[in-house]
Amino acid sequence: MELNNVLGNEGTVNALKAALAGGRLPHAVLLAGPDGCGRGFAARCLAADYLFPAGGAGARAVLRDESPEVLLVAGEGKSGQIPVDAIRAVRGEVFRSALSAAGRVVWIRDAHRMAAPAYNALLKVLEEPPAGAVFLLTAGDAASLPPTIVSRCALY
Repeated sequence: MELNNVLGNEGTVNALKAALAGGRLPHAVLLAGPDGCGRGFAARCLAADYLFPAGGAGARAVLRDESPEVLLVAGEGKSGQIPVDAIRAVRGEVFRSALSAAGRVVWIRDAHRMAAPAYNALLKVLEEPPAGAVFLLTAGDAASLPPTIVSRCALY
């Protein structure tokens, strides 16, 4: 289990491991914490464990950010803002079937950098997510996201 490699945050790690083991991982997870706390590494580990519970080459590809099963959305340009078009594109892609795993993961890195229209586009898919899809959002602080987004995520 890749989450075993996350140091510290034992409460969060144990809760995520229990949710995975019990088949109760929410369709949307928000990992919030200051820069340098490991939220990005934790997101990759969680994605690897969700998509490839037995580990192996698929899980290692997720950890290297090389898996087609993980759809990454990140900021663009000097501002680092996530435009609405990026959310719309990933929203369409996530409804396509998984390639080699049991599901898909959409990782929105630094979700607090989404443009206002992007939040609305994301909200639509969070309300009616496709089967097998998990949305991982990482942000410096949950308060930096709209309450409508946070309320649809399990916050860690």
